[in-house]
Amino acid sequence: MQRIKRSETISNDEIGLQTQLRQSKLFQHHRGHPFHSAIPVSSPLYLACQNNDLALVESCLKKMKPEEIDFQYPPNNETALHVATRNQHKEIIRTLLFYGAQRSLRNAHDQQAYQLAETDEIKDLFKRQKSSRFAFLHSRCKTTTLSQSKIKCESCSLVNDNTFYEWELVDRNASQKALRFRHELKPSTSMKEKELKQRLYSIKKGYINARLQDVSAVDGARICNYFKRALLQQDPYYIITAYTICQNFSELLNKDMARNVIHDLKNGCSKFSCDCLYSTEDGTKSITNILLHHPKFQKVSFKGEVYRGIVVPKNTLDHYKVGSYIITTTFLSTSKDPAVAQAFCDKGSANPTMHSFFCIYEILNDNRSGLDISKISEFEDENEVLILPYSAFLITKIEEGPETTNIYLKEHCLKHMFGNDGSQEYSIQSIMRPVELVRSSLLNNISEIVLQEDDGIRLRSKTMPALETNF
Repeated sequence: MQRIKRSETISNDEIGLQTQLRQSKLFQHHRGHPFHSAIPVSSPLYLACQNNDLALVESCLKKMKPEEIDFQYPPNNETALHVATRNQHKEIIRTLLFYGAQRSLRNAHDQQAYQLAETDEIKDLFKRQKSSRFAFLHSRCKTTTLSQSKIKCESCSLVNDNTFYEWELVDRNASQKALRFRHELKPSTSMKEKELKQRLYSIKKGYINARLQDVSAVDGARICNYFKRALLQQDPYYIITAYTICQNFSELLNKDMARNVIHDLKNGCSKFSCDCLYSTEDGTKSITNILLHHPKFQKVSFKGEVYRGIVVPKNTLDHYKVGSYIITTTFLSTSKDPAVAQAFCDKGSANPTMHSFFCIYEILNDNRSGLDISKISEFEDENEVLILPYSAFLITKIEEGPETTNIYLKEHCLKHMFGNDGSQEYSIQSIMRPVELVRSSLLNNISEIVLQEDDGIRLRSKTMPALETNF
């Protein structure tokens, strides 16, 4: 009887996926060893891609699940997309990408399919359509209301409003706030398999399933599938796959994150009193927590210079001043290649009310302020570095021009502000106002921070939004 019950709890899809995963791992195990046994490749899709049979490819794809389309065949660990690209079969590549073939998978020689393209015409098939990924475009910032349109929250005026939420806050206490938010995300221990599984399950069931009502059915199915793979394979890199493949999803995630920070700072909300936070906070924080603390992402931690564009109405960023500190409230997509960011922040038409800003970020710390996701992104050519939330930057220089204004930002060091046990806080200096964060015992509560100012000492409570924020 127990065996029958167990079979009922596992779907046929999951059984098929787990079988393919076991086969794929077996083939990958042999990659580093002599592999003499000839394993026949009998997949109709594989052969159709090799033989440039477009009709058969389309027929196969209509019946296949995403994990079947992305299966990596022995002995070279190549997908159907690799095979089509190696043979420069343009229409088959286009068709595979239309059906959602995963770009970022690598063969036994560590190559994405994109790297097998021999002409610019083929390479262009892999590139993202014109978008605002590396530019903040004010015209695209209509706040998407939560799916639960009937949300009521008497204690909070920010639910389902049309407020424009910025991706960064300019604040004299940016470092302290970044510190508090990051400390709240700090796991009790290093993230192990069990905790990752719990967080991924929570994200998929609680946040993804609800939020995907706001994207197309095709995009929703792809995002849901990538989080399912992350859960089954225990591979957090699939979060990056989902984030980079669908701009609608990344925009929704970032708007939720920015909104949640404002709820915390402006209204002193908690998820127990605010329906807006209740519906999104666990999911957004779990995603951030995995990227901040899972050991796999330490391998792609980045230090260096990256670029991002902003296109907004004139005077929108007048509050950006040299010497100001900012805190990021969302994930920021930047590029190691300035040409990529420049191409994305082009205003297009000569609109006299709009102005372009080009931001140059200098990332200095080892605390995962930035992740070089270029090798795991679905679009390797973009050379993307993802700046994580709750990073503090100092505006060091502003160069104004008739068409574009350059803004230079240097990361503010948060390192060593906590001891290994999270109990000690060390001094930092803000140049915006003579504020010193005095070394203190946190008593396991980051909400009690002693600030020494010009004329005395005051105690800030987490539930009392005493720190001003300039919007």
